[in-house]
Amino acid sequence: MDSKQHRHLKQAIAIRFFDGQTSRERQGRMYPSDDSGMVWVDLEGDSDALSFRLKDGLIRAAIGQTPPMIEFAHDVCIELLQMDLPDWLTPTDWTESRLAWLKRMWLGRIWRWESSPRWILVSVVVTIIFAVLVLQYGIPLIAKQTAYALPEHTLDDLGVSTLATLDHDTLKHSELPIARRIEIREEYKHWISANPEREIIFRQGGELGPNAFALPDGRIVVTDELVNLVANDYELLAVLAHETGHIERRHALRQSITNDSLKALIIAVTGNTTSLLNETPAQLVGLTYSREFEREADDYAYELMVQKELPLHYFSDILLRLETVGGGENDGNDSLKNGLKNYISTHPPTSERIARFEGHS
Repeated sequence: MDSKQHRHLKQAIAIRFFDGQTSRERQGRMYPSDDSGMVWVDLEGDSDALSFRLKDGLIRAAIGQTPPMIEFAHDVCIELLQMDLPDWLTPTDWTESRLAWLKRMWLGRIWRWESSPRWILVSVVVTIIFAVLVLQYGIPLIAKQTAYALPEHTLDDLGVSTLATLDHDTLKHSELPIARRIEIREEYKHWISANPEREIIFRQGGELGPNAFALPDGRIVVTDELVNLVANDYELLAVLAHETGHIERRHALRQSITNDSLKALIIAVTGNTTSLLNETPAQLVGLTYSREFEREADDYAYELMVQKELPLHYFSDILLRLETVGGGENDGNDSLKNGLKNYISTHPPTSERIARFEGHS
């Protein structure tokens, strides 16, 4: 080692050295030579120092608790035992690529930002704002555009499998007279939709009770209990208009896309792929989209009933009757419990739906 090299010993920093041949680490010190493009490595137990050209290596700034390092060919690695890059590692020889210099400069800045409580707080706030904007506007817009771009039969298989599962677990064959089923189907075609894909399927609801719901493939399941509950067929047509709104607005497909997007966003933000952490938040946030879909379906029913000159009060009448059968909103629980119940429910509160429906008038 000559006298010029000794002049830089005071700038030496402690390192760990990996030769790329074994996993064993060696302690030592690294310092610059008189040439800014070179570094010298003095390892414990070796009398001769090693030299490396910086431009032959890749400098990686500290990330989190991982210290900075310089990687060379053949897996040779020099790990610095300090969290910041020394000034002499910033090149002053402009024959070196300016892009490489800028890259190392920004890597150093990124590490300093990661170590700063102020910048950590700023990044958390920015992340939260970004997530809120994506949840509020980005995901619904993407889901809507994608759903309308896909062919209508996209969810045919899902509709078949959904009905098969319900038939196996909950629903039973309808006991309505065949003449009554035909009558309802004909009224639906006349008043609501003549689209042959909009088939009405009848089942006993069992635990579902009086209910109607749209399948992903465009069919509508109506329970015997609902048919027996309505005071007249206009009330039933109001319900069917609402369910047709779900189909025409492609809510099943949009909900599916929304749920998958929410899961991906949660994984991207938290980095956690545990099913409990991913599924539950996605489902809870997804319920807000479900309630918005219910409002869209109500709007569709309103527009259709106005177009067909069906009296609008039948929509409110059937909602109130369904609420009475279901125990109502005010079933003895306190206001906090009712608030939680309304939040978890995929449907908006009945009073809100009726007020909104009548507010169109």
